[in-house]
Amino acid sequence: MRTLDTIAQHLVYFVFYSFLGWIWESVFVSLWTEHHLINRAFLNGPYCPIYGCGALVNILLLGKVENSFVLFLLSGFACCLIEYVTSWAMEAFFHARWWDYSGKLLNINGRICLLGFLGFASFSVVLMKLLHPVVLLWRTCFPQNTLRMTAGLFVVMGIMDCIVTLTGFHGFNDRLRSISAMMESTSMELSERIHLAPRLEAMNSTYRDAVFRFTRQQRRIIRAFPKLRSLKYDHALVRVRHYFAKKEG
Repeated sequence: MRTLDTIAQHLVYFVFYSFLGWIWESVFVSLWTEHHLINRAFLNGPYCPIYGCGALVNILLLGKVENSFVLFLLSGFACCLIEYVTSWAMEAFFHARWWDYSGKLLNINGRICLLGFLGFASFSVVLMKLLHPVVLLWRTCFPQNTLRMTAGLFVVMGIMDCIVTLTGFHGFNDRLRSISAMMESTSMELSERIHLAPRLEAMNSTYRDAVFRFTRQQRRIIRAFPKLRSLKYDHALVRVRHYFAKKEG
């Protein structure tokens, strides 16, 4: 029973810090890089699991590190490792690059960079020295049964969210492939003929229909990750963004 209580407690920590990470990501991207409101999450719920993973690594593995500088270095390396593995896994699974630091100082394959290391390391020190001690005090206000029920609810909601997200995102590359084929077909006809106004208008109408057959889930993720690149059909994804921006603007 004690093991179950420990798991429940850390599940609650995971969701809580994932939620804080979602707030940070959404505010930073909305205000600093994109200058408009963005729901910065792959899943539908307001959480970024990569931040929850980083927080648990700090809590479980580095909780006894007293020296702040040592904690800074170790947590920075640990969080960058998590980010690197997450980037690689998502790229392998979805055939897309979700973020790219290729233009940043001291980056490794565009997956992690020095700025990310400094940010993760700094946040980790704040987490362990200031925030988590307060969370530990806050946790004592809740009965163990409430903690178990909350953790169980989070697990159910998380599984459902993963199913809905992955189901809605399924077929994303297939849609990009069909749009890419349309673009190539249009380019070939343009090179062969000059007076194509009626034909091109019909093709553009078909093309727009194809673009807006993207599911709501696919559209949301395109908006959530402005730097998302398809490894196979990125030229088509660029055109899709253009259509979405034109319609919403």
